[in-house]
Amino acid sequence: MEQIVDNSFAIIGGATKSGTTSLFKYLKDHPEVSGSSLKETRFFLDIDYPVPAIHHYNGSLSKYFEFFKQISKDQLLLEATPDYLYSLGTPERIKSKISNCKLVFILRNPVDRFISWYKFSKQNNSIPSDTSLGDFFKMQVDDEKNYYEQHRMVLMQGKYSEYLNNYFECFDPEKIYVCYLEDLEADPYQFMNKICEFLHIESGFYKDYSFIAQNVTIDVKNQNLHQIYRKLSALIRKNVHKNVVAHGLLKKMKKSLIPFYLKANEREEKDRVEFYKDEMRPLIDYYSEELERYKERYRVLLHA
Repeated sequence: MEQIVDNSFAIIGGATKSGTTSLFKYLKDHPEVSGSSLKETRFFLDIDYPVPAIHHYNGSLSKYFEFFKQISKDQLLLEATPDYLYSLGTPERIKSKISNCKLVFILRNPVDRFISWYKFSKQNNSIPSDTSLGDFFKMQVDDEKNYYEQHRMVLMQGKYSEYLNNYFECFDPEKIYVCYLEDLEADPYQFMNKICEFLHIESGFYKDYSFIAQNVTIDVKNQNLHQIYRKLSALIRKNVHKNVVAHGLLKKMKKSLIPFYLKANEREEKDRVEFYKDEMRPLIDYYSEELERYKERYRVLLHA
């Protein structure tokens, strides 16, 4: 088995729009953890999965380790690619190449996640701004044999248990931790305590830590402007992630400039879309079995 370093790994996967960016940031700040230069390396995704990757696995891990710089031998190496949950060949790919790895999957009430994806799809101009929630529901493609544009797979990808089974069949259950955005939002300190216990790192770091949610979906005023912003951000990340100095400068710029831009391009509360029970009913019906399965298998309180 090829292993370039002896460090242990933690890989975050899970439902997209469910807090993976926040969890990655909180863990990356921990002194016992070294996070990848790009949050989403996407290295182990199936090659035909519909999100771009700088490098795909080709039998070697050499390109993978380009995402990890200035690490010490005792640090836990961390990356977060939510779509690993949905990529069918990924579990076996990870298991065959990284022996000392733990997996953290963060999920979210699938109805809430679908609505968040609906807003996100309008935000990044994937769908017209006048698309209704019902129209977004109807455009979904429910066929797990093929990959489509990411925003057209949202509905079926809310059936998390079907995808989690691929990992439980491949890995020792003790290597997998399933957690929930609702718990992170309700009590981030207690949430991180449990994550630290699973990863065997010191939880005291988070005693006075400031938990600030990352990558929160907003309603934007100008979709075209936001699409330019997203493409430019992705291009910059792609080209500076290997340069330690440039990467540090980018982090400082993001800290000051991005909140300013997002505030400037966010709709006022009065302009936001309201979602009503009759619009949500088809979603709740579609996920009825999955919601019951959560309550039974993972003992999570879902508020659908």
